[in-house]
Amino acid sequence: MTIDDKTERPFTASQYAYNKVKKWILSGQLSAGDRIDQDEIARKMGLSRMPVRSALDRLSSEGLVVSHPHRGITVVPLSPEHLNDLYLIRCLMEGLAVFLAAERATDEDVEALTRMLDGAAAPSQDIDAAMAENWKFHRYIYEMSGSEVLARQIESFWEQTERYRRIYIGQPGTRDGTDREHRELVSLIASHDAQRAADFQIRNNRRTQRAVLESMNETLPTEKIRLVSAAEYDAFLRWKSGRGQVE
Repeated sequence: MTIDDKTERPFTASQYAYNKVKKWILSGQLSAGDRIDQDEIARKMGLSRMPVRSALDRLSSEGLVVSHPHRGITVVPLSPEHLNDLYLIRCLMEGLAVFLAAERATDEDVEALTRMLDGAAAPSQDIDAAMAENWKFHRYIYEMSGSEVLARQIESFWEQTERYRRIYIGQPGTRDGTDREHRELVSLIASHDAQRAADFQIRNNRRTQRAVLESMNETLPTEKIRLVSAAEYDAFLRWKSGRGQVE
């Protein structure tokens, strides 16, 4: 377990330990299946064992680590089934957020999104920078939905899929079409075409999911890839946006 310690310490020891270990997991410094030595982490951070234990309990509740009776605590392994579950939920939540954002979008919102794209750096080998830039763009859209709860939940699932997306985004040429896709999404939002914008976001998510599976050299049988039907999605939108009740 090779880990780097460069994060400034926040207000509490447990929050510091949580931030650090989470960063190591999401960045791949702690790999899927790695055993987490609580004593080693506490020593490297200059902490007692208690705040590290508290941090790991929190990461366990977020689905990033798992405790085993005889092996201790390990980083949750990657699997196509887990990825499928995460993207099922992401498609529902992000489709809804984009739908609401397109309905509520102002000229100022569209201008802000366009400035982000115009000011974005050219694709580089810096995966961390590329992922941060991508999240900044999407987070702005999800916050445009007007639902803080929805935006927070989306962020949680983005973090859980970050380990998978790193596998994909590190492949040559994978970021070449991102700017074009982002500009098309902004165009749909600007036109207030909420349904097409939501559908576009869901298609992009599914395309990324399949690309990640290919990068993992994994496949799922088509019948196991749980897609959201039009009727289910429409009912979900009506229920969450207050337009009607799901019968």
